[in-house]
Amino acid sequence: MREIYAEKVAAFVSKHPLPKPPEVILVGISGGADSVLLAHVLRKLGYQIALAHVNYGLRGAESEAETQLVSRYAQTWEVPLYIHRPSPEALEATTLSFQEVARKIRYDWFEEVMAQEKIACCALAHHADDQIESILMNFMEGHHPSLLKGIPPVRGPYVRPLLRLRKAEILAAVEAEGLEYGMDSSNQELSYRRNQYRHQLLPHLEAWQGGFQERLLKRYQLHSQGQDWLTEQCRAVWQQLYRADEQGWEVHLANMPPHAPPLELVLAYGLELHHIHGYALWAALDLAKGPAGKKLEVAQGVLYRTSRGLQMISSSPFGLAEPMTLLRQYPQEAVEISLPGERIRLLPWEGPMDFQSGYHFLDAGRISFPLHLRPLATGDRMLPLGMNGQQKLSDIMVNRKFSPRQKQQAWVLVDQDRILLLKGFRISEHVKISDHTQQILAIEVTKVSAP
Repeated sequence: MREIYAEKVAAFVSKHPLPKPPEVILVGISGGADSVLLAHVLRKLGYQIALAHVNYGLRGAESEAETQLVSRYAQTWEVPLYIHRPSPEALEATTLSFQEVARKIRYDWFEEVMAQEKIACCALAHHADDQIESILMNFMEGHHPSLLKGIPPVRGPYVRPLLRLRKAEILAAVEAEGLEYGMDSSNQELSYRRNQYRHQLLPHLEAWQGGFQERLLKRYQLHSQGQDWLTEQCRAVWQQLYRADEQGWEVHLANMPPHAPPLELVLAYGLELHHIHGYALWAALDLAKGPAGKKLEVAQGVLYRTSRGLQMISSSPFGLAEPMTLLRQYPQEAVEISLPGERIRLLPWEGPMDFQSGYHFLDAGRISFPLHLRPLATGDRMLPLGMNGQQKLSDIMVNRKFSPRQKQQAWVLVDQDRILLLKGFRISEHVKISDHTQQILAIEVTKVSAP
C-alpha cells in the first residue's frame, strides 16, 4: 500500500498535472527535509527530475555540507544537478532584506536553468505549515486585498506538490524512508519575520486555541474555493459591461444584470485587469460612486465618471486590457499586426542577420508558443540580453531614461513562460541566437501616422 504522504502528492498531481516523461521536472532542493522528500516522492511517482541547488555560502561548513548532500543524491539517483553560488556582491548590493534578495536570486537561477535546459516546470517544497505562516502574515500585515492570501499551488512554471503535507508528516516520511537531510540553523533565528510567526506567534495561538492551525487551513481552503467562484462571476459580469476601442475603454454600469455580485467587486476585478491597483483602485471605486463629470488621473490615462459609468481615455495608443495573441506557432510567412500608431511584423528569417537593421532576432526553438502582446504589469521582470540576472522592467526604463510617454506606450512580448521583449529596449537572454539555433523569428516594429 502506498504511503500516505505519496498519496497526498499523487492527489495534488491529479488536480494539477505535471509534465509527463520524457519531460523533466526541475526540483529546487536545499538539502532540507522538505526538498529532499519532494525529490524522492516525485521519483517514486515515476517522474524524471533534475536538481537545482543554491549555496549562498553564509553558513560556512553547514552550507557546504548541504551542497555535498545534494550532490550525493544526484549521483545516487543519476539525475542532473545544477549548483549556483551567488557572489557576495549580489547578496549585498541592494536595499532589500536578505530573504527578499535570496528569493530573487533563487528564482532567477531556476528560470535560467529552465531556459537553458528547456525545462517547462519547477517543483518547490513549500508545505502546509509554510501555507499557514503565509496566510497569517498576509492577513496581519495587509499585503493583499483578499481576506486570506496564501501560497498558490501553481503559479507560472512553478508547482508546489507538498502543500497538503504538514511539517510533521514530512519529518515522519523522511525518517521512515531513511532519507538523509540537513538542518538550516537560520530557520531558528528570530531576526527573520517568518521565524517570529513560526516560533512565537503560532505556538502562542495554538496553545490559546488548540487546533487553530488546522482550522485556519480548512478556512483558507473554503475561502479559496469561494474566491475562485466569485472571480468567475465577476469576470462574466465585467465582460457584459465592458467595451473597448482605440482610445480606451468604457464600463456601462447601468447594464448591471440582476443577481450580479456587488458592483464594487466587479469593478475591482476589472480595474485590476487594467493594472489599476492600490490607492488608485480605491480612488477609482470612489469615482464610480460619485456624480458624473468627475475624473481621476491614473498611470494608464484619465478615468472619467460619465452618465453611463466609467470611461478610460488612455494616455497610450496601446490600450489593451487583455493579451493579444500574435502567433500560435512558428510562421511560414510574414504576419503583420496593426496597432494604433504602430505596426508589428513577424516573419521567418533565413540568411545573414544585421543587428543594426531595426529587427529583433529571436531563437524560435526557445519560444513556448503561443506568442502574446500585452501591456506592462506591476512587478514585471525579464533577463535582458547580455545581462546577469533578471531585472525589473520599471528599473530598466528608469536606467534607460524612458520618457513618461515611452513608459505609457511600452508593451511586452511574452510566451507561455516569460517576457521575451520589451518595446524600445531589447530581447531576453532566453531567446538569443546561438550556434544551435535552427529557426529564427524576426520582429520589426515601425511607427505609422494616424490616418
